[in-house]
Amino acid sequence: MPGIFLVRHGRPQTPDNRRYCLGNRSDFPLAPEGLTQSSALIPCFSGMEYALYCSRLRRSRETAERLATGKRKISVSPGLDEIAVGEWEGMRFEAIRARYPELYARRGRNWALMPPGGESLDSGATRMETTLREIAEREGSDIVAITHEGAIRALLWKLMHLDPRHDALIRLPYGSITVLRYANGAFAVTATGKSPDDIPSDEEIRELWRLCATPEPVRAHSLAVCEEALRISTSLQRDGIILSPGRLRAAALLHDMARREGKSHPHKAAAILRARGYLQVARIVELHHDITLSEPISEAHVLFLADKRMYGTKKVTLQERFTASMGKCLTKDAVLAHDDRWQQALAIEKAITNRVK
Repeated sequence: MPGIFLVRHGRPQTPDNRRYCLGNRSDFPLAPEGLTQSSALIPCFSGMEYALYCSRLRRSRETAERLATGKRKISVSPGLDEIAVGEWEGMRFEAIRARYPELYARRGRNWALMPPGGESLDSGATRMETTLREIAEREGSDIVAITHEGAIRALLWKLMHLDPRHDALIRLPYGSITVLRYANGAFAVTATGKSPDDIPSDEEIRELWRLCATPEPVRAHSLAVCEEALRISTSLQRDGIILSPGRLRAAALLHDMARREGKSHPHKAAAILRARGYLQVARIVELHHDITLSEPISEAHVLFLADKRMYGTKKVTLQERFTASMGKCLTKDAVLAHDDRWQQALAIEKAITNRVK
């Protein structure tokens, strides 16, 4: 059941940095801000295996190039092109309002109305749906598709059965991520317009605990881990290592939410978070059982250490924690994995304590 991550490209460089109506015939490169937005997407997909696609337009291709780390191939698909905007192509919005005042006003009340000669929502949605279905059936893996606001919005209109006269226009900022699930030939929308920095609210964290039937003792442990992780983060900040307290807090509270799934619970939890568009939080959660020491020190390292320092809600030494958990290792492979994790924890603790002395 592949996940499909639709990414709106970074902001393009337009003449005089003014706002223009850009369809499938305007081919500007990314602006400096757009390059920054594209780079911000890189950690979102870290550790994931995915097929990378983009449209034929330069702003899409340049965004994809930022994600094509290593030898990852970029596949270009015309089906991901922006919607055609007809006579409005390349016009400033002030000029459109002046030349087409009636249509512009009506479009404000019904966003399904298209410019003269433009592509309909139905056409754009069908093109996107057909393209993504073909890609999903061919790849059989997660897919990251760099595409455009109008094209994504048309697809959402169809999949979510939106009424353009009554339902609000879905906002899709530059560099935002919309997530679909594909199964049995059908698409489902699981998140729209998420920023790379988005984190779940406290209300959503409680909802996820309920959804996963996270036991009360596990919730209490997560709260204790969160407190320890934020304490470590504050100490590191005094030494000039700046981490995201929001991402760290959310990851700490949710790292064991799928504990009922057994040993696979970090990956189960990460999958749930990715489906909701919280990709960076998902990666931190995914690594809370196993992570190697690397530079720079990250939120994932801090969560890993904080988790190992808490046995239930009690703070313990690493030796106490790992001595207590050794009894659960019933096979030689389990013992070896346990020892590896202990060595990882010792190395990370040493690296962090050396920085906060």
